Amino acid sequence: MYSKIKLDYEEKKKLNNELTLSQYFENEKYLERDWYGEFSVVKKHLKPIMKNLKKDSTILILGAGLSTLPVDIYKMGYKNIVCTDISQSLCEMMKEYSIEVLGENSIQYILQDMRNMESTFAENSFDIVIDKATLDSLYMEEDAESYEEGIVDKGIENVRTVQHQVIRILKPKRKWVVFSQYDYSLEPETEEESKDDLISFDTHNCSKISITHDDEESLFVYVLTK
Repeated sequence: MYSKIKLDYEEKKKLNNELTLSQYFENEKYLERDWYGEFSVVKKHLKPIMKNLKKDSTILILGAGLSTLPVDIYKMGYKNIVCTDISQSLCEMMKEYSIEVLGENSIQYILQDMRNMESTFAENSFDIVIDKATLDSLYMEEDAESYEEGIVDKGIENVRTVQHQVIRILKPKRKWVVFSQYDYSLEPETEEESKDDLISFDTHNCSKISITHDDEESLFVYVLTK
């Protein structure tokens, strides 16, 4: 999808050499490009969590996509933001976009699968990690064969893998904030599941998990503390 968007932009730029990425995105097709709503939806939850952070605190945004979230957080005064995404085309576009709207050396975009970040980020690197919708896409990855055999399915495995990665790169006592449309506590469907106390997040892999449900937005906000 992102490769097609980049190609479309490049084709339009051939017709209009003065076209910028910010102009390209400022149209009806992309104005509502943020999954789960605009920045105002998450700001009310992020602000109290981030209030004790310094303006140079290290912030990681996972699977940033086309979201304006990194730019909006930057405009709040936080200047040390790193974004990851699994699409090279996306990273190239958003790096150019951030330079246009914020200037050089503003936001970093790194090609990265958030399930495997060992070679990219060292332990205790970040003051806060933020995810909006990316974990949900991994959670919904189907593995029918494992499900039928009673094995923990691929979606739960993905969530726990990412959690392990995030806890590793978070500084002690720092937080991972997840905005989600899903209830990761997983209501047990069978007696076997209730015995196993299945939950997507590994409760032993963090010191605390708090859950808020935003009824107005039908959004779950998970805050995991290292």
